Amino acid sequence: MNRRQIMMGSAALAAFAGLSGGTVSGLRPALAADEIFPQDRFLGDENAPLTIIEYASLTCPHCAAFHNETLPQLKESWIKEGRARLVYRDYPLDRVALTGALVAHCFEKDEAYFAFLGLLFKDQRKWALSENPVEELAKMAKLGGIDQERFNACLQDEERLDAILGGIKHAQDSYGVKSTPSFVIDETLYPGNRSFEDFDRLLEGLAT
Repeated sequence: MNRRQIMMGSAALAAFAGLSGGTVSGLRPALAADEIFPQDRFLGDENAPLTIIEYASLTCPHCAAFHNETLPQLKESWIKEGRARLVYRDYPLDRVALTGALVAHCFEKDEAYFAFLGLLFKDQRKWALSENPVEELAKMAKLGGIDQERFNACLQDEERLDAILGGIKHAQDSYGVKSTPSFVIDETLYPGNRSFEDFDRLLEGLAT
Protein backbone atom coordinates (compact mmCIF):
# COMPACT_ATOMS: atom_id res chain seq x y z
CA MET A 1 0.00 0.00 0.00
CA ASN A 2 1.43 3.35 -0.97
CA ARG A 3 1.12 6.60 0.99
CA ARG A 4 -1.86 7.77 -1.10
CA GLN A 5 -3.78 4.54 -0.48
CA ILE A 6 -3.09 4.74 3.25
CA MET A 7 -4.33 8.33 3.35
CA MET A 8 -7.48 7.27 1.50
CA GLY A 9 -8.02 4.65 4.17
CA SER A 10 -7.52 7.31 6.81
CA ALA A 11 -10.10 9.54 5.16
CA ALA A 12 -12.59 6.68 5.11
CA LEU A 13 -11.82 6.03 8.77
CA ALA A 14 -12.54 9.64 9.65
CA ALA A 15 -15.77 9.58 7.68
CA PHE A 16 -17.01 6.49 9.51
CA ALA A 17 -15.98 7.91 12.87
CA GLY A 18 -18.32 10.84 12.31
CA LEU A 19 -21.32 8.82 11.21
CA SER A 20 -24.29 7.85 13.33
CA GLY A 21 -27.44 5.91 12.60
CA GLY A 22 -28.08 3.79 9.53
CA THR A 23 -26.69 0.32 8.87
CA VAL A 24 -23.56 -1.15 7.38
CA SER A 25 -23.75 -3.91 4.80
CA GLY A 26 -23.40 -7.31 6.46
CA LEU A 27 -23.79 -5.94 9.99
CA ARG A 28 -26.96 -5.93 12.02
CA PRO A 29 -27.91 -2.85 14.06
CA ALA A 30 -27.65 -4.84 17.29
CA LEU A 31 -25.46 -7.74 18.31
CA ALA A 32 -25.93 -9.85 21.43
CA ALA A 33 -22.89 -10.24 23.65
CA ASP A 34 -22.54 -13.95 22.85
CA GLU A 35 -22.41 -13.44 19.07
CA ILE A 36 -19.36 -12.73 16.95
CA PHE A 37 -18.77 -11.33 13.48
CA PRO A 38 -16.90 -13.41 10.89
CA GLN A 39 -13.95 -10.99 11.14
CA ASP A 40 -13.76 -11.20 14.96
CA ARG A 41 -10.81 -12.90 16.63
CA PHE A 42 -11.19 -14.51 20.03
CA LEU A 43 -9.28 -16.15 22.83
CA GLY A 44 -10.83 -18.91 24.88
CA ASP A 45 -13.70 -21.36 24.76
CA GLU A 46 -16.54 -20.19 22.51
CA ASN A 47 -18.94 -21.71 25.05
CA ALA A 48 -17.51 -19.76 27.99
CA PRO A 49 -20.28 -18.25 30.15
CA LEU A 50 -18.85 -14.71 29.95
CA THR A 51 -17.77 -12.80 26.85
CA ILE A 52 -15.44 -9.79 27.02
CA ILE A 53 -15.53 -7.73 23.83
CA GLU A 54 -12.46 -5.52 23.52
CA TYR A 55 -12.35 -2.52 21.18
CA ALA A 56 -8.75 -1.42 20.69
CA SER A 57 -6.48 0.69 18.52
CA LEU A 58 -2.98 -0.60 17.84
CA THR A 59 -1.48 2.86 18.42
CA CYS A 60 -3.27 3.40 21.75
CA PRO A 61 -0.85 3.30 24.75
CA HIS A 62 -3.65 2.32 27.15
CA CYS A 63 -4.55 -0.59 24.86
CA ALA A 64 -0.91 -1.66 24.93
CA ALA A 65 -0.96 -1.47 28.73
CA PHE A 66 -3.99 -3.77 28.82
CA HIS A 67 -2.36 -6.33 26.54
CA ASN A 68 1.03 -6.17 28.23
CA GLU A 69 -0.04 -6.01 31.87
CA THR A 70 -3.66 -7.06 32.39
CA LEU A 71 -4.50 -9.58 29.67
CA PRO A 72 -1.84 -12.14 30.72
CA GLN A 73 -3.47 -12.39 34.15
CA LEU A 74 -6.96 -12.55 32.67
CA LYS A 75 -5.83 -15.38 30.43
CA GLU A 76 -4.52 -17.38 33.37
CA SER A 77 -7.42 -16.80 35.75
CA TRP A 78 -10.41 -16.58 33.41
CA ILE A 79 -9.77 -17.48 29.79
CA LYS A 80 -7.69 -20.64 30.19
CA GLU A 81 -10.07 -21.79 32.91
CA GLY A 82 -12.97 -21.58 30.45
CA ARG A 83 -14.82 -19.01 32.54
CA ALA A 84 -14.58 -16.20 29.97
CA ARG A 85 -13.52 -15.57 26.42
CA LEU A 86 -12.12 -12.42 24.87
CA VAL A 87 -13.41 -11.16 21.52
CA TYR A 88 -11.04 -8.65 19.92
CA ARG A 89 -12.40 -5.97 17.60
CA ASP A 90 -10.42 -3.34 15.73
CA TYR A 91 -11.19 0.28 16.52
CA PRO A 92 -8.29 2.12 14.83
CA LEU A 93 -7.97 5.76 15.81
CA ASP A 94 -5.57 6.74 13.01
CA ARG A 95 -4.21 5.55 9.69
CA VAL A 96 -1.19 3.86 11.31
CA ALA A 97 -3.44 1.76 13.54
CA LEU A 98 -5.66 0.96 10.56
CA THR A 99 -2.63 -0.22 8.58
CA GLY A 100 -1.47 -2.34 11.51
CA ALA A 101 -4.91 -3.92 11.80
CA LEU A 102 -4.87 -4.89 8.13
CA VAL A 103 -1.43 -6.46 8.55
CA ALA A 104 -2.48 -8.39 11.67
CA HIS A 105 -5.32 -9.98 9.73
CA CYS A 106 -2.72 -11.49 7.39
CA PHE A 107 -2.48 -14.16 10.09
CA GLU A 108 -5.47 -16.38 9.51
CA LYS A 109 -5.29 -18.56 12.62
CA ASP A 110 -6.30 -16.94 15.89
CA GLU A 111 -3.26 -18.27 17.74
CA ALA A 112 -0.85 -16.65 15.25
CA TYR A 113 -3.01 -13.52 15.09
CA PHE A 114 -2.89 -12.92 18.83
CA ALA A 115 0.82 -13.69 18.94
CA PHE A 116 1.42 -10.97 16.33
CA LEU A 117 -1.01 -8.65 18.08
CA GLY A 118 0.95 -9.11 21.29
CA LEU A 119 4.15 -8.22 19.47
CA LEU A 120 2.57 -5.07 18.02
CA PHE A 121 1.48 -3.90 21.46
CA LYS A 122 4.77 -4.88 23.09
CA ASP A 123 6.84 -2.96 20.49
CA GLN A 124 4.22 -0.29 19.86
CA ARG A 125 6.56 2.69 20.16
CA LYS A 126 9.15 1.06 17.92
CA TRP A 127 6.93 0.62 14.86
CA ALA A 128 4.03 3.05 15.38
CA LEU A 129 6.28 6.06 16.02
CA SER A 130 8.89 5.19 13.40
CA GLU A 131 9.49 7.27 10.29
CA ASN A 132 8.11 4.45 8.15
CA PRO A 133 5.54 2.34 10.08
CA VAL A 134 4.67 0.29 6.98
CA GLU A 135 8.28 -0.76 6.53
CA GLU A 136 8.54 -1.72 10.20
CA LEU A 137 5.30 -3.69 9.97
CA ALA A 138 6.63 -5.56 6.94
CA LYS A 139 9.74 -6.56 8.88
CA MET A 140 7.67 -7.79 11.82
CA ALA A 141 5.24 -9.69 9.59
CA LYS A 142 8.15 -11.36 7.78
CA LEU A 143 9.32 -12.82 11.09
CA GLY A 144 5.90 -14.47 11.32
CA GLY A 145 6.14 -15.96 7.84
CA ILE A 146 4.32 -13.27 5.83
CA ASP A 147 6.35 -12.47 2.71
CA GLN A 148 6.23 -9.12 0.92
CA GLU A 149 3.74 -10.25 -1.70
CA ARG A 150 1.29 -11.49 0.92
CA PHE A 151 1.91 -8.37 3.01
CA ASN A 152 1.05 -6.08 0.10
CA ALA A 153 -2.09 -8.07 -0.68
CA CYS A 154 -3.30 -7.74 2.91
CA LEU A 155 -2.85 -3.97 2.82
CA GLN A 156 -4.96 -3.79 -0.32
CA ASP A 157 -7.76 -6.01 1.03
CA GLU A 158 -10.77 -3.74 0.54
CA GLU A 159 -13.19 -6.30 2.00
CA ARG A 160 -11.20 -6.36 5.24
CA LEU A 161 -10.98 -2.57 5.26
CA ASP A 162 -14.75 -2.30 4.88
CA ALA A 163 -15.26 -4.81 7.71
CA ILE A 164 -13.01 -2.82 10.06
CA LEU A 165 -14.70 0.48 9.24
CA GLY A 166 -18.11 -1.11 9.54
CA GLY A 167 -17.12 -2.47 12.93
CA ILE A 168 -16.32 1.04 14.14
CA LYS A 169 -19.78 2.24 13.19
CA HIS A 170 -21.41 -0.76 14.82
CA ALA A 171 -19.46 -0.13 18.03
CA GLN A 172 -20.65 3.45 18.11
CA ASP A 173 -24.27 2.69 17.24
CA SER A 174 -24.75 -0.39 19.42
CA TYR A 175 -22.60 0.33 22.46
CA GLY A 176 -21.66 4.02 22.32
CA VAL A 177 -17.93 3.31 22.03
CA LYS A 178 -15.99 6.58 21.77
CA SER A 179 -12.48 5.70 22.93
CA THR A 180 -10.00 2.87 23.33
CA PRO A 181 -9.70 0.59 24.99
CA SER A 182 -13.37 -0.03 25.60
CA PHE A 183 -14.87 -3.28 26.82
CA VAL A 184 -18.38 -4.64 26.47
CA ILE A 185 -19.34 -7.29 29.01
CA ASP A 186 -22.89 -8.58 29.29
CA GLU A 187 -23.92 -5.81 26.83
CA THR A 188 -22.62 -3.09 29.18
CA LEU A 189 -19.87 -0.68 28.09
CA TYR A 190 -16.81 -0.25 30.32
CA PRO A 191 -14.49 2.39 28.79
CA GLY A 192 -10.81 2.67 29.66
CA ASN A 193 -8.12 0.27 30.81
CA ARG A 194 -8.53 -1.37 34.20
CA SER A 195 -6.26 -3.34 36.45
CA PHE A 196 -6.57 -7.10 36.64
CA GLU A 197 -8.02 -6.71 40.13
CA ASP A 198 -10.81 -4.48 38.78
CA PHE A 199 -11.58 -6.92 35.97
CA ASP A 200 -11.50 -9.83 38.38
CA ARG A 201 -14.01 -8.19 40.73
CA LEU A 202 -16.24 -7.23 37.82
CA LEU A 203 -16.22 -10.69 36.29
CA GLU A 204 -16.76 -12.40 39.64
CA GLY A 205 -19.81 -10.22 40.18
CA LEU A 206 -21.23 -11.16 36.79
CA ALA A 207 -20.46 -14.83 37.24
CA THR A 208 -22.49 -15.16 40.44
